[in-house]
Amino acid sequence: PSLYRRRYYIQLPLVSYFCDVLYFINALGQLLFMDYIFANEMSNGLMFGFAFLSKMPKDRTDGLHSIFPLVTKCHMESFGYSGTLQVQDAICLLPQNVMYEYIYVVMWIWMLFLVFVTFVSLMSTLLAALSHRVRTFRINKVKNET
Repeated sequence: PSLYRRRYYIQLPLVSYFCDVLYFINALGQLLFMDYIFANEMSNGLMFGFAFLSKMPKDRTDGLHSIFPLVTKCHMESFGYSGTLQVQDAICLLPQNVMYEYIYVVMWIWMLFLVFVTFVSLMSTLLAALSHRVRTFRINKVKNET
């Protein structure tokens, strides 16, 4: 083969390995960024979100209630009978925040799954790249299947 083909066959796996590393960094970075945005609540004692799903919202004491409050104080401004501005305090219910909590926890568990799968894929690829025995086993397995 020509020198160009040899270079191509060397560069192609290196680009593939680099992309695998970028996949892992991307998934891990998104997971850590989500945790940072929500004040490290998921990684600080919620057992990566699985304990969250097993309890009812009224029974939980985690910090997600401060991030997604269910009840809050509202200031309502309205005009009175004489046309002056009146400020009234009330308690507002935010039922959509329960749904937002569950969406966030499902996204967190999905990102954990992606980080795990990408890490296993990266290690498998690196093992195949570094071990001659693993490469020949994979080639023989594919050859026997066809």
